[in-house]
Order: sequence, then structure tokens, then C-alpha cells
Amino acid sequence: MGLKQIAPFVQSKTNRFNLMAFNHKTGWLFPVTLAHFLLTCLFTFPLILNFNRALPGLLLEDRDQNLWNLWWVPRALLNLKNPFRTDYMYYPENVSLYFHTLHPLNGIISYPVQILFGLTVAYNFIVFFSFIVAGLGSFALLDYLCQNKAAAFTASLIFSYAPYHIGTLKGIMQLISLEWLPLYILFLLKANRPADQTRRQQTLNLILAILFLICNALIDWYYTLFLLMFTFLYLIYPHEKPYLAGFKTRLLRISLILGGFALLMSPILLPMFKELTQTSYYLPSQNAALGFSATLAAFFVPPTTSTFLGGLAANFPAQYLTGPLAAQVYLGYVALFLAIVGIVLVRAARFWGFIALIFWLLAFGPALQLNDAQPGFPMPFALIQNWPIIKITRSPDRFSVITMLALAVCAAFALSSSFFTKSAIARRPLLAIYPLACLLIMIEFLQIPYPINAVSYSPFFEQLRQDKADYSIIELPAQGGFWSGAPRMANQTIHQKRIFNGYVSREYDHPFTRSTPGFQELILLKENSDIFEPALAPNLPANINSYSAFAYYKARYIVLYYPQTQKERDSIDLAKNRQMIARIIPNPKPIYQDEKLEAYALPQLPENQLKPFAQIGEGWYEAEQSAGGGRHRWSAGYASLNLLWQGPNERSTDLAFNLALLFGEQSLRITLDGTTIWQNQITDAEQNLKVHLKLKPGQHKLEFFPAGQPQTPKALGLSPTDTRKLLFYLGNLSIR
Repeated sequence: MGLKQIAPFVQSKTNRFNLMAFNHKTGWLFPVTLAHFLLTCLFTFPLILNFNRALPGLLLEDRDQNLWNLWWVPRALLNLKNPFRTDYMYYPENVSLYFHTLHPLNGIISYPVQILFGLTVAYNFIVFFSFIVAGLGSFALLDYLCQNKAAAFTASLIFSYAPYHIGTLKGIMQLISLEWLPLYILFLLKANRPADQTRRQQTLNLILAILFLICNALIDWYYTLFLLMFTFLYLIYPHEKPYLAGFKTRLLRISLILGGFALLMSPILLPMFKELTQTSYYLPSQNAALGFSATLAAFFVPPTTSTFLGGLAANFPAQYLTGPLAAQVYLGYVALFLAIVGIVLVRAARFWGFIALIFWLLAFGPALQLNDAQPGFPMPFALIQNWPIIKITRSPDRFSVITMLALAVCAAFALSSSFFTKSAIARRPLLAIYPLACLLIMIEFLQIPYPINAVSYSPFFEQLRQDKADYSIIELPAQGGFWSGAPRMANQTIHQKRIFNGYVSREYDHPFTRSTPGFQELILLKENSDIFEPALAPNLPANINSYSAFAYYKARYIVLYYPQTQKERDSIDLAKNRQMIARIIPNPKPIYQDEKLEAYALPQLPENQLKPFAQIGEGWYEAEQSAGGGRHRWSAGYASLNLLWQGPNERSTDLAFNLALLFGEQSLRITLDGTTIWQNQITDAEQNLKVHLKLKPGQHKLEFFPAGQPQTPKALGLSPTDTRKLLFYLGNLSIR
């Protein structure tokens, strides 16, 4: 076959390949997926070389918390438990996770990877999945809008590898997973443009819009809120004339989407709304929104971690910009240039310019900050920050994620416009303009090498994992703030035993360790046994109440962690912790020891030596020394104790304690599980009271209902400085 005969053959095969790769409905899937895989390898480098041993980012607390999230969700679902409730951390409390950044969809998606390769690989799989699918989703959206695959791919880099997305790699997995945003918007648009669709296609687009909105809700409520706001703006924007007819059509279809979403999400939404009406722990602290708002400089100064442009900000005095832990909202000048060209030249891009502007202004938070707190002019977010639902948010800078998506759309319109496709420089646009734009975007956004951290655990936790028994472990030193509970959650994914600490995204008080004998002494390093009268266990150094409590809560081991940082070495007193362990365990010797920890086995009393014990409930001040010996607690009115008995049978017991009023004489009623067991007058003269009880196995509530109003010792002349409101005290409590 001669050259003249080969040429048409080659040309036909080439045309067929091009048709399959770029013009067929699904032919683009493989090359675009491969391209985004390679780009993800580049933008997260060197993660791909450490996929099974290290994780990206330096925000270790959030990283460890997200490891736990990935582990917990499939574990709960496979055991037919509600994943939004757990007693595996802050045991024995049934902790609410409805306002926790649980991102359950990631746990479900990653579960097969967890089974095959472990949590480290599963975490990195979600990272790669999020970047690649974000690229595919934004490409599909942009191609649908501008009908130019090369332009769509190029502009998809603006959204998928924006500094915002790279910044989330520091450890905030629910924000990393932004891939569902463009997919919801794509099918929202398709569902509202039914002219060229069959009824079956219209129905499918509505279903997919609902599905992808649910996907966003199962990842992050911020992103869901942003999409709902986008949907509202899309509804009211004057897309065409006559406005009213178009508005009615959009309103009907959007109502179907939101109604279907609300119905399918109601098992999660209803408990959340219930918590909204009954609690307030989910509310951010005052001025939190201002602290997590974007500054004007942050939008236009490249992050200091930028590979090529970081030097431009090296001497820029902006805390918001510096270092690998900083939030990143840098827009990029290439993206801005292309977006402006698109808005000017293409009418369809102006809606997206409107969206970019609205979300950009909201990202400033309640007040304008140039590079610090100045000048403080009010911004649009200040008008809505106290609205229902929105008042829960504390990070307005995250609005910029929609800004980046809108800029990508505007850029795609620009790259597909005649300004580029028919200009002299773009006679061969596929070989010139698009690769050049991709290269410039990559130069602006690249931040490599991206910091990674190796993952390691004590082999002791692997040993515990092999033990299939259900029990808990006590971890020392005491958790020094909520964030320090995250490493213990990561350890739990290995040993899989219950722990008494943790880290929930929206924290609230967990009083268990302050109220329970044994745990008070160990975790709070309290040398006194609260108001509980001492009664030593046979041949053991501690109060028998402590061992009864350990048995009730299935505590089997004490784990003492060694300080790993200089900050921990400066603040942790291991000698004090070992001293408290010696008060619980006679002649304590570690059963395990390595460079990370030492572990002790707790004494396990025979069942016939255990007895009921009391736990501090509501309404008490801290314990204090009594004048005649022992300890007592004051109350300003209603107060309670918990009485616990591990059984297995009903137990007759005598509850004895001292009590007295602060001043005068009043009546007092005591109930057990709602039934009155004692009622009489008490005075300011201390009296000893003994009540006979029959306790069934489990937890019981002992409640005190005093009459009268509390007064201050200072007002009564009993103390020159004590301004507490007091009514009665209780002390020297014993259960026989």
C-alpha cells in the first residue's frame, strides 16, 4: 500500500478516534478523568508516592477527626445504628453528631477501600476522588453551558485546583469534598430547561438534581446552604422574557427538587430541627464569623505556599495568608482576566458574574477587612448573619467556593468565545490558547511539595483490636481542650474500644469525668474523693466506689501517653499522673510500654465485692472541705445525684448523708426515679439522714426539691466575700 493510499486510511482512523474521544456523549470520560488524575497527582505531590503511609496537611486535629469519621459511619450502619449518635467517644454519653462535620457519604464511599487497604489509603482515596470528580463535574457543567470541551476542561482547573480547594487539604475533609457542587448545579439547570427533552429526560434530571443535593448534604451543610442560596438566586434572576412565565416554570421545578430533598432527608433534618429548638451548643462564639472571614488582601495576594508566586507574599503582613494552615481564597489573575472577558463578551456569562459577585461579597463576612480588622465597614453578610440557620455558620470565607465555580463558568464562556477562537493568535486554538491557559492557571495555583505527615500508631492498639471483648479504656493525661481529643479518636479506629474523651465539631459540656468516682481522681488528678465517704476495697488502695464505677463502665485499661511535642512536655506532669495511677492500682507496673505510651491493667473486682455507687448530677457547686471532716457540696435549689448498680439482681441498700440549710428552716422532698422516698423539714443545723432503697440494675435518679429561695452568705453576714447563691448542702455520702 502506497503513501497516497495510507493517508486517507490514517485520516479516517484519526477522525474516528477524535470523534470517539471528544464528540461522543461519553467518549470524553476517559481522557478527562486521566487528565484530572494526573493533575491531582501533581497538585498534591508527593502524596501519590506516600499513598499508604502518610496523609496530607498539617491540621492534625481535623485530620484525625476525619479518620474517625470515615471509620465510624460504615461501622454504625453495618451494626444497624444511627451514625449521627455515638457512645464510642465521650462514653457513656450518647453524643449527638447532627452538627458534627461527619460527612457520612465519604465514609460509605471509602468503606471498600478501608476493608482492602486500611484507613490511611481510604483517606487519600477520598482526597483523589474529590479532586478528580470535582474536575469531571465542573467539566460537565462548563461543557453543557458553553458547548466547547477544550474550553470546559481548561476552565475546570479554576474550580478543581483553586487555592481554596488546595487549602482544604490541610485536614478539613468535608471541605475537600466539593465535587458534588457542580453536579447539582448542572442538573438543576437541565431540569429547568425542558424544551429539548423528553418527559423521561425531564424526570431523570429532576431526580439527579435531588440526588446531588442530597450528596452535598451528606458531606457538608455549608455547601448545602450555598447551593440553596444559589438556587434562590437562580430562581429570581431575570433569565429571559417574559419574566413571570419563566419564573413560574422555574418555581414549579425547583419546588419539586427541594420538596424531594426535604422528604428524603427528613430522617436527618427532623432531629436537627429538634436540636435547634432545644439547645444552643451549635451556635458559634461571638465574633467568630469575623475571625473566619476573608480579607481583601487574601483575594489578590498569592498564598505564601505558592510554588512560583509565594515570594510575592513573603513580606506581606497578613496572618490570613501565611503558612500551610491558612485558609486560602486567592482568586487568581488568570481566572479573573478570563472571567471578565467572558462577562463582557458573552451575555450568558453575566448571570454567573452576578453569582460570583454575590458570593464574593458574602465571603468578607460581617465587616470589610483590608488586611486586618480595618476599616470595618459593614458588608452584606452582616444583614443575614442572625437569620435562622445562617446564624449557625462561623466561616463566611467558605462562600468563596461558589465564587470560584462561577469564575470558572465565566472563563469557559470566554475561552469558547470568538475573542479567542477566531483571533490571529488562536488559529489553532487546541494547540495554543487552551494549553497556554492551563499552564498559566497551574503556575498560579500550584503549591508543591504539599506537606504530608506519616501515620503511626502504638502496636498496643493492634493488640487491643485482636481482643473482641466490649470494654473501654481510660486515657491520661486529661484531655487538654477539645482538639486534643482528636488523636485519641484516631487511635480508636485501631483499637476500636470506647473512650471517655473525644472531639466534636460543635462542642458542648461533657461532665462525666467531673462527676464520677475514680474518673475524677485519675483524669482530673483530684486527691480528694468528692463528697463520697471513703470505703477501701479489699487489698486495694482506692475507694470501692471507684472500682464499682470502673466495672459499671467496663474500663479495663489505663493508657498513659508520653508527650510528643515541646508544648506537651512543658505542660504535662507524668509524675503526677503516675501518682494518681498508684492510688488506684497497687504497685503499678505497665503491662505494655513503647515510645508513645505505657499501659496498665485495672483491677477487676469479683461481682460479690461490687456495690452501688453515686455520681454527681445537676445543680451542685464544686466540693469543698467540711468543718467537721469530710466534704460537701452546696446547691442553690434543685439538685440531683445518679445512683448506679451493675446488678445482676435487685439490691437493698442504705443511702446515708449529711445535709443542712444555709439559714432558717424549710421543707425538703427527695425522690428516686420520680417517687418520693423522704420529705421533712430541715434547718441550718446539720443532720444525718439515712434512706433505705431497693435498686434494680441500671441507673437511677435521686432528686432533691428544697423549698425556699437561695441567699448569699455575704448578704446574711456569714462570709465577707462569698456571693454565691446557696440554699442547702449535702456531704459525706455513703452507700452501704
